[in-house]
Parts: sequence; structure tokens; C-alpha cells
Amino acid sequence: MKPYNNETKCDFSFIVATRNDNHGGNMKEKNQFFINRWINDVKKYNLNCELIIVDWNSKIPLRKKLKSSFLKKNQIVKIIEVPNSIHKKFQNSKKLNFFQMIAKNTGARRATGKFLIFTNIDIVFSAKFFYYLKNNTNKNKTIYRADRHDFDLKNLKNYKISEDKIKELTTHIHKKNYTYDIKKNKKYYLRKTIIYILQYSYIRIIDVLANFLKFNIQINFLKFNIELNFLKLCIKRISINLKSFRDLININNLKTLFSKKLHTNACGDFTMIDKQSFYKINGYYEFEGFSWHIDSLLLFKAYYYLKLNFINLNFPIYHINHEPGKKYSSKGKISIKKIEKIKLNYISDQQLLNLINNYRLNKFDNNDKKINWGLATEKLPIHTI
Repeated sequence: MKPYNNETKCDFSFIVATRNDNHGGNMKEKNQFFINRWINDVKKYNLNCELIIVDWNSKIPLRKKLKSSFLKKNQIVKIIEVPNSIHKKFQNSKKLNFFQMIAKNTGARRATGKFLIFTNIDIVFSAKFFYYLKNNTNKNKTIYRADRHDFDLKNLKNYKISEDKIKELTTHIHKKNYTYDIKKNKKYYLRKTIIYILQYSYIRIIDVLANFLKFNIQINFLKFNIELNFLKLCIKRISINLKSFRDLININNLKTLFSKKLHTNACGDFTMIDKQSFYKINGYYEFEGFSWHIDSLLLFKAYYYLKLNFINLNFPIYHINHEPGKKYSSKGKISIKKIEKIKLNYISDQQLLNLINNYRLNKFDNNDKKINWGLATEKLPIHTI
């Protein structure tokens, strides 16, 4: 494989990465749902495109489980297989069965589209999105993003579900600076915003100091019994928050916090970029650990290194709700404690800020400088279905 694949045969390459197992719940049904809906939409709008499915480390090849229907001559579905013999070469391969962003890089290396659309198997695109692709002049040196709307769907055979019905089933909306829980009517603000600074740093420190002063004194046999456990807890919380405060007032962190806000919220589910720009930044950051913050790093690297423009589309993408893997989650949410317990590497919030600040200063580490990113030198089986 050549270091750079400049071949262009179509307008758009849709790139997803998955496995033939149940890592995201009902994956067999979701894989087929995505393919059926994608085929239905690209045929309807006569889009000149390809769908690249990177089948990573499956015991039984995914192509043996998936079905495709007739496509037009300017459309194709490809499956790239990454076997276990390659997977096990990576650090943490025994703890992780799937390196999602390296898999997406693998698809990008072998893509023939002018524009790359990185997405996931549980995403549903709107009619407006396909109309936009068909009827607009998409720009080079531009990253396209969109809000994500989560919805519940039990019948995964209903790939023709209407958008009106999807809107009825929507539970969360992920916008640029916050996530909105529709049922609770509550907004959860993201970090790197002024609201985050106020809500999660200074206010938390003040709150902990206030709690520290409210000693819970119990009178037992006319003696004051100070709950030492409570005192220790307060001291521990103050120590944690003082560290957060020190990180906050770090000059480089402040520069990053107050820099341009990019729409990174749920960006792993949809990011569109021209292939030439993607190649110039050597794709996604190839971190051989838990896939945390890696999707966001692509946007910051593109912004600071290539000075790309950003366009936030005025219509959403839709995401089918699912539980995260139980191995790394608690109560339906990713649990850093569980990840740390099994000693699995991940990019912490502070490490993310450090990397972003390095990009701002045009400094890049070895993961950014890989020449053979995306398994460029590997000869991988590519099948069409």
C-alpha cells in the first residue's frame, strides 16, 4: 500500500468501524440496519459514493453475516478485514478487542472518495443530509459537524422509520456547548466553556470549603463526637479540588479554555473532511488505549495545524441509544474508575488540554507523526457485498 492513496473514484467515502460481536448491544441487527438504510438513501439521491466497513478483530468475518441489495454503478459497499494477528500487535490488545479510531484510519487509507465521512454503525442520517451532499458544493479545507439527537429504537428491522417518528422517540440532544436531557429538562455543559469554569471549578471549591465548616457534631453521653471519617472526606475533597484549581489557573490551560470553541460534542459519530486535509494531519491520533477524547483531538489538530474552516450543519444526525460496554461502564455511563482498575491507558482531561495546547504551539508527538498510520503497509483483505 502506498503511504498516501490519492486515488479518487467517487465523491464521498462513508467510513465506519465495527466487529462481529455484541460489543454495543444488538450489533448484528444494528450493522444490517445501517447498511439497509444507507443503501436506501444513497440510491434515492443517486449519490456517487462508497461505504467502507472496517471489520476489526472478528472471530467470524462480518461479511458472512451481512446482506446487501442491488446498488447503482456509482455506489459500492466494501468490507476491510483486520485480523487478530494484526490486532494483537497493539499495546493493550488483551484488554481491548477494538481500536476504533485506528480502524477508521485504516478505512481512510483505502478510501477513494474526495470527502471522508466518519460515522458509526448506530447513526441515522436525515433526508436533509443526503440532499445537502447531493446539491451543495462541498468545500475543501473544511470540517463539517452537526448536532446529534439520541433516540430509542427497539425494532431494528424498521430501517425505513420516518424522521417524524424518530423525533418523537428522541431523548437527548448534543449541541456544541451542552447536552440536553429532554426527559429531565436539564442541560449538561461541556468543559472548555466559561460556564464549566464557574460551575465545576470555583463553585465546587467554595462548596467543599463550606461543607468542611459544617462539622457534624453528635452528642453522645454529653460528649462531642466529631466524625473523623467526615473530616477525612472533606480534606480529601479539598485536596482534589485544589489540584483542579491549580490546573485551572495554569496559563496554558487558560489559553486553551478561552480559545475558539469547536463542536466536539459527539464528534466521533459524525465528522466530514476532505481526504487531502485528513492525510496532511495523519488522520486520527493513534492512541493504543481506551478511545477517550481521540475524536476531539482530530478537530483541534485540523484547526490549529491546517487552519481549517468549520461548518456546523443546521440539521442533526440521529443516534440509536445503547448501553456502553459493561466492562468499562457503571449505571449506563463510562466509568474512569473501572478503566483505571484494569490498568487500561486513556487520555485524561488534563492530558487532553496538554495535547490541545501543543497543537496550538504546533508541537506534535510520535502518535501524530506516524508515517504508516492506518495500517498503511499492511495488505488487508477487501471484500465487496
